Amino acid sequence: RSQPGQGDKTSPIRSTRLLMTDDNTVKLRHAAELIKRAPSLWIGTGAGMGVGSGLGTYKGINAGVWKALIDLNIPYDTIAQPKILESDPTLAWAFYDHMHTQYFENTTPHAGYSIIAKWRQQKGPQSCFSFTSNVDGHWQRVFGEAGGRSDHVYELNGSSGFLQCSTPCCTEVWRYRDIVRKDSLCLDENGHRVAPDCLPRCPECDALLRPNVRMFYDLNWVTTEHDTQEERYQQWVSTQPEDALVLIEIGAGTAVPGVRWESAKMSRMKKAHLIRINLEQPGVKLLEKHPARQAVCLDMDAVSALEKIDQLLLEV
Repeated sequence: RSQPGQGDKTSPIRSTRLLMTDDNTVKLRHAAELIKRAPSLWIGTGAGMGVGSGLGTYKGINAGVWKALIDLNIPYDTIAQPKILESDPTLAWAFYDHMHTQYFENTTPHAGYSIIAKWRQQKGPQSCFSFTSNVDGHWQRVFGEAGGRSDHVYELNGSSGFLQCSTPCCTEVWRYRDIVRKDSLCLDENGHRVAPDCLPRCPECDALLRPNVRMFYDLNWVTTEHDTQEERYQQWVSTQPEDALVLIEIGAGTAVPGVRWESAKMSRMKKAHLIRINLEQPGVKLLEKHPARQAVCLDMDAVSALEKIDQLLLEV
């Protein structure tokens, strides 16, 4: 249903109202109204988006990305630094392999991804862009054509589906399973370490390989793919008119705030409207200063919120 000043279903959304009610039913309907009218959708996702697929986050109520970190009393932000590859490569590679297996082989994108993919199909293939801090490759699987890579995904921190030289000696990246065959790492009985002689090495210089992801305090990340994605993203952003874009931010927390920063930036640049779905940090107080022309904050998990919004789209 239209709001005052919104006009017909194809006109830009014009409202400066910050929806602060605690009634999720009202907020869900309002979110559906925003999405219904939006010509384009910016989809920003953090670790909370993956919870519905069975993935853990590294902080918060769903924390837990690898049980061995608990067993060994190692913080996530320690194992996710490049220096661990130098100091303890057999442990580092057990972690890398576990994460790749979880992301790419043991889990699939949940129903919420399919819902957004359906909205994209309805609005047109150029209408949606995924901006994600996740390295699980799920958006590529959802938006990619025939299993390929999508031109409408910006993986801010890279992808665990690719490897690079740790030195790095070159800007090449390799698909993970082209280098590391299943069960080739000779893990110990606890799954905490790989055999030293099984450590994957660079085809070019024989240095150790590592995931092509941005780690904490990382000076050696190869950004070839990232830079290409960023260029496509900026080009897409430049084509979006003011007052028409809706930002759907899902599961993006404040500990690693890249997605939240980008949503604020997009709001300023494009006078965009925000739908924030975040079970732990819906950020109502922060949103009082958020530049979004209209903001809907939902303290819900991704799957539940997206399913309910999708149902309401049939009514608004």
